[in-house]
Amino acid sequence: MTDAGLRIGGLTLPSRLLIAPMAGITDYPFRAIARRYGAGLTYCEFVAADGIVRENKAVLDRLKIRPDERPIGIQIFGAEPEVLSRSARWLIERFAPDILDINYGCPVPKVARKGAGVAALKDLGLMRELTTAVVEAAGDTTVTVKMRMGWSESTIVVPEAGPILESCGVKAITLHGRTSRDRYKHPARWEFIRRLKEAVSIPVIGNGDVFDERDALRMLDETGCDGVMVARAVQGNPWLIRRLVAALNGEPRPADPHPVERIDVCLEHLELEIIEMGERVGLDRMRKQFAWYLKRSSATRPIVHDLVRVNDVTEARALLLDHRHKLQDKAA
Repeated sequence: MTDAGLRIGGLTLPSRLLIAPMAGITDYPFRAIARRYGAGLTYCEFVAADGIVRENKAVLDRLKIRPDERPIGIQIFGAEPEVLSRSARWLIERFAPDILDINYGCPVPKVARKGAGVAALKDLGLMRELTTAVVEAAGDTTVTVKMRMGWSESTIVVPEAGPILESCGVKAITLHGRTSRDRYKHPARWEFIRRLKEAVSIPVIGNGDVFDERDALRMLDETGCDGVMVARAVQGNPWLIRRLVAALNGEPRPADPHPVERIDVCLEHLELEIIEMGERVGLDRMRKQFAWYLKRSSATRPIVHDLVRVNDVTEARALLLDHRHKLQDKAA
């Protein structure tokens, strides 16, 4: 198998491996590292359309895009066509994203109770209005959708929603194979990714329960999907991105990272966060990253307990560098 990339509308991605937008996670430091390890597309943290039109600082701070990180997508959510339309125009004028994605998948109550995210799938007529508003406002910018199967087991809408979205002008659909009620409690049902692929002619990207190369290849084989999107599995684990891309290319499995490399990339992520957010906020954002990077290896796990509790960047650096030197001395 050769990974020839993925064409969505007029855009060709360098790989069929996409990284999902994740609140509090997919900031510039995360995206920069993910791109280096082979991600075909990354997204900013997903943002509320009403926050964009109000030019809310906290919302706009999540949308810092660097010239070196294209292609890049921005994902928006909302429940009012006019607000989504205005936010789409504003984002395109200000940031010119390569892809503008509409979120019909977020099950978080503060999003869904406003009728946005996965709640928009309760009313396919409203979903059509929301989608059309964004597509018309986007002009030449590629619009895509990320969705779940439906609100609940009794309201799965994949076979009906896919053709509606395609008729609105959406250029690709990512399907997470769970309902809103499922959250993450049950295995993703990939058969609905296959059913969506059979119902539309635009690219379909599969999402849900891809944790290693075998999962990615099995998803492609079982569903016929055009690309694979991963989220939780790559948190603190850019080496998985490299392995997944190699698998899609039919290449040998890259070696697992040495513990020293884990520390080096963790340090790089810390420094990027400090540059981006300042020392206090940057360190706060790194606490979960420390655990994700270092718990995966028995050689780096011992320092996680101390790292997640430090309140000083200098101390965090010292802990990482000291352990790095110990690992190097042990290997010598």
